[in-house]
Amino acid sequence: MKKAMYLPIAVAGLFLGAIVFNACQKETKETLISRTEEAGKKKPQANTKTCVHPIFYDKLVDTHCSDGHPCTISMIPTKNRNRVNWRVGTQCSSSQNYTYTSYYTLYKYAGPATTSGFSLYNRIATFNCTNPYMWYASSLLTNSSTFILIVSDLSTALPTSIHEQISTGYLYDTGGYFLSTYNYYSDSWKFVTGTSAGTVNCINKEPIDL
Repeated sequence: MKKAMYLPIAVAGLFLGAIVFNACQKETKETLISRTEEAGKKKPQANTKTCVHPIFYDKLVDTHCSDGHPCTISMIPTKNRNRVNWRVGTQCSSSQNYTYTSYYTLYKYAGPATTSGFSLYNRIATFNCTNPYMWYASSLLTNSSTFILIVSDLSTALPTSIHEQISTGYLYDTGGYFLSTYNYYSDSWKFVTGTSAGTVNCINKEPIDL
């Protein structure tokens, strides 16, 4: 009688032990995956852009005898500057202009990041404007240089340095977190300047349309 009772108990014990063992294995595997993701760059979140956020359209890189942007007192420098032009639109329609205040952060390429597969960019300027037809010209836009211009409808300060994932173009802070995790931004524009800034004399020229 005792032997007959011991057999089902032993089988049940083995079955329960197998469940516990499998659960421990699964937990260990999930913990390892989680730690691996934590050690690497965080994955981008879902795109949350809507019609109320500014987007870059009609982008152009050129040179001009101007310095500043539409919402400042424009100046005529002694030599021409590299300049970027764009229209601020919305995601809903390419013809719809964004007419609220847009906040801009300009970053310049600083070389490879310490993390493999990423580039480092340092913040060099910030400005804001309500004009949907935008331009920005400055001596900060040096010849043959790579920049990233970020636009947002929020005045939240972005990091002083960011990383760009070379394979995807995703932007992260230097701690490895996708930039929109803590600092929301609407759109970004990566551009390269030419070689002709500083070659044209702007003094004693005809009045220039800024």
